[in-house]
Amino acid sequence: GTGDCGIPLRRLHQVLAGRVVRFSFDVYGQPATEGSTRAYPYRKPDGTLGSRIVHDNPKLHAWREAVGWAAKARKPPGWPTGGPMAVEATFRIPRPKSHYTRGKTPLLRPDAPPRPTGHSTGDLDKLVRALGDSLTGITWDDDSQIVTITAHKHWHATGTGMLTCTVEHVEEG
Repeated sequence: GTGDCGIPLRRLHQVLAGRVVRFSFDVYGQPATEGSTRAYPYRKPDGTLGSRIVHDNPKLHAWREAVGWAAKARKPPGWPTGGPMAVEATFRIPRPKSHYTRGKTPLLRPDAPPRPTGHSTGDLDKLVRALGDSLTGITWDDDSQIVTITAHKHWHATGTGMLTCTVEHVEEG
């Protein structure tokens, strides 16, 4: 079944000693990378100079919002945003049409790459960076609290792409 926002219910959270230490969520859509940024100076109304930060990926803002909303929908009440965190993320990238044969029943071409390693699929580290920034202020206070990351990038055979993410609060000590 599905829960709020149409997100499939799966192992949503794990409880140890009465305290939630892990929760999971899915985000449907093309994962976006956190690329380069540029700073443009501008004059503030009070006359001082400020800088406006612009990302080179125009899809980043919408992806960050989708990730944030999915996490908020699944974050357990009382989730501790402080302390060390571990993240497991699987990014599923949609296969391009060129990977399939033409015809009534498209089949995967034998020469289609088994893993998304091309330039157009995004760097895994930049996908992870976008995820970390998307969850700042929602699951943790700052993405510098991430002490362990396990990340994978696979093809998404059907659909437009997807992220499956598990966040765990790591016990100190």
